[in-house]
Amino acid sequence: MAVRVTGRVGGGADEVVSFALRALAEMRLPVKEEFVSQILAWVQVWRSWSGRRVTGLESPREVGVRLIADSFAFLYALAPGAGELCCDVGSGNGWPGLALKVHEPSVRLVLLDAKRSSCEFLSAVVRAMDVKDVEVWQRRAEDVGRDRRTREVFSVVVSRAAGKLPVVLEIGAPLVRIGGKIVLWLGPESVIGMDGTGEGDKVRDSLDCLGLAGPEIRRYWLPEGEGERVLAVYRKERPSEARFPRTARAIKTRPLWRGSQV
Repeated sequence: MAVRVTGRVGGGADEVVSFALRALAEMRLPVKEEFVSQILAWVQVWRSWSGRRVTGLESPREVGVRLIADSFAFLYALAPGAGELCCDVGSGNGWPGLALKVHEPSVRLVLLDAKRSSCEFLSAVVRAMDVKDVEVWQRRAEDVGRDRRTREVFSVVVSRAAGKLPVVLEIGAPLVRIGGKIVLWLGPESVIGMDGTGEGDKVRDSLDCLGLAGPEIRRYWLPEGEGERVLAVYRKERPSEARFPRTARAIKTRPLWRGSQV
């Protein structure tokens, strides 16, 4: 389906949407009619926001391609079902979590971030986009994962640029229900072959403790010369051990493994 931006809304917002639409077409990813109005609403809040900028990207091309279009790459790995409960960990600017909602409006979505400034922005975005069943939680992911009410309840957890891989997996795995998935956006340099010795053994042992299998790797290319990207998809096969997630201090000072292996 061809979706076009009609008219100009000023401030470069329509340019952002145009870049995103072209990129999605080149990536052969589907776009729904609601896309234009919803993305315009997000861009207008982002451009007018007086608080801390929630992304380091500035040009319409960067925002449209590297932030928005790239967020829809989850479709290379999964398609969330109607009414599924999803979570974006370290959401910050709302992406990639909002892409799940735009693609499947019936998804119930939690945008999770520990920073008050980010959550204020996210709340403004949710109001502007007029999306239902989207909650903004100002909480640490470690606390959510240790809370019996919210532990292992999400069907899909997504995260991009929320921290180093072992950290994101430790805080993300306890959120995912059995049979659910974690989808992470990585640079190609993050993928290193696991050779069965040394660090590779530690990675596998850690994934086993977290109840995760995988990853399945999905490689793709972003248009506009942005290069190769990687999705790492982990499946939750059994409960995470009760000791996970550890405290924020322990996670930071004693990561499950070091290096960039997936």
